Amino acid sequence: MKLPTSRDGKSTPTTEYPSTMARTQRPQASRSNSKQFMKDDITQSPRWPGLPQSVKFYLKYHRNNLSHHHYSWKYDAGDFLKKTFLEIAINFEPLMHAVVAFAAYHYAISRTDGRLKDFLDAYNKSVSSLRHSLAKTDRHSLSTLLTILQLATIEVG
Repeated sequence: MKLPTSRDGKSTPTTEYPSTMARTQRPQASRSNSKQFMKDDITQSPRWPGLPQSVKFYLKYHRNNLSHHHYSWKYDAGDFLKKTFLEIAINFEPLMHAVVAFAAYHYAISRTDGRLKDFLDAYNKSVSSLRHSLAKTDRHSLSTLLTILQLATIEVG
């Protein structure tokens, strides 16, 4: 491969690809399908009516009162925690209970009448259902990873 030369005839490095090298481009994943089932509000999810009242309360508490600062994030691009994350949680039981536990913990410490029992119950349900999910298959999903990270956030928080 011959290096490009400058006007004075000396070789110069370049960031451009020579015409002999084909630049391969990765195909971009279609994101239109991933958004079609996402709702702007978790209460619009088809699973919402079947959830227990306590779960609904803490999911709403998470959406309305917790922010990226509770997760030690610098910012939350696209309101991930209030929309996408909660929608994923509603559709994966271990994550849903982990999010409920996180919200219940913050609710309990913010009030004198806050009950740690709700936090402990949700945390136990999350760990139990996560263990069951992990034992069921060798292949794990993004939801599984998010559950583990949510539980770890509770541990270090």
